[in-house]
Amino acid sequence: MKILLNCVLLLKAEKSEEAEDKYESMLTKAGFDVKHVKTLEFRFKNLEELKEKLYKPDSYSGIIFTTPRSVQATCKTLNNENLDKRWMLKNNYVVGEATYQHALNDCGLDCKGKESGNARKLADVIINDKNDITEPLLFPCGNLKTDTLTNEIFEEGIDTDTVIVYETVPNSTLEDEFVDITSNYTNIPEYFVYFSPSGVDFTFNIIQKLSVVDSIKFIAIGPTTEVALKSKSLKVNAVALKPTPHDLLDAIIR
Repeated sequence: MKILLNCVLLLKAEKSEEAEDKYESMLTKAGFDVKHVKTLEFRFKNLEELKEKLYKPDSYSGIIFTTPRSVQATCKTLNNENLDKRWMLKNNYVVGEATYQHALNDCGLDCKGKESGNARKLADVIINDKNDITEPLLFPCGNLKTDTLTNEIFEEGIDTDTVIVYETVPNSTLEDEFVDITSNYTNIPEYFVYFSPSGVDFTFNIIQKLSVVDSIKFIAIGPTTEVALKSKSLKVNAVALKPTPHDLLDAIIR
């Protein structure tokens, strides 16, 4: 078992749906060899419940999307119908650039918060608008969400109406993919980049099989993923504070 220097393993839900994965592109241009393992799969649920709420925009001050998947659930709920235009006049929020682009392109919503890299920072953005928020914020999300965002804005008098619209489960071929990209555990990338706490949880049994684990440089996207790695007693080499290719590259090379 050996370490492949300057090789980066991206452990995330899936490669970008765009023709070119922006993370891979930036890292490749910087001289890294990039590999992917899909860690997660998603199953949509409660879409009828979400649909009923989307038909009642006057009951809400806006909507919160913290992941691209929550935007996809909203689009799937509408089944090619256009989102009621009244939503576009409300206080709508996202975490990160990727979710912002999905909300803009798929739902026509120009949301605040694309500069925020995590729930805590988005909470600050929302709290700044608290005088304009008189009704709850609709919050379609996944089953593994933390309570950081909802707790912080609740303390400022802002309510949310949460709907669990997807479940996160391990990729059914996760270990097979890992065996394939590591040539049956013989060639291990120098950098392991984790995009979510669930990715850490779902791959930990694989990590335990690696005799070179102390030589791997673990990179976390965001503080929540950092906490997940540390909870497994894995040394975090660096943290990208925002889920962007530029922030990831900075975390790796600094």
